[in-house]
Amino acid sequence: MILLPDNDINSRNDQPIFRDTVEQNATKLALQAQRNVSKFLQLCIGNLLTNNKKVYE
Repeated sequence: MILLPDNDINSRNDQPIFRDTVEQNATKLALQAQRNVSKFLQLCIGNLLTNNKKVYE
């Protein structure tokens, strides 16, 4: 696939579907990354809380 640069006037309207797909994929990846980070932080916090309980018991 050959992508034309944005400064080419004709390329701006030629690939709206491609652009939409890229934006949708980027949004999906961003949301997935956000969920992964949230899960990771929850695990870290859970581990910290569990370890603190052991120390203070």
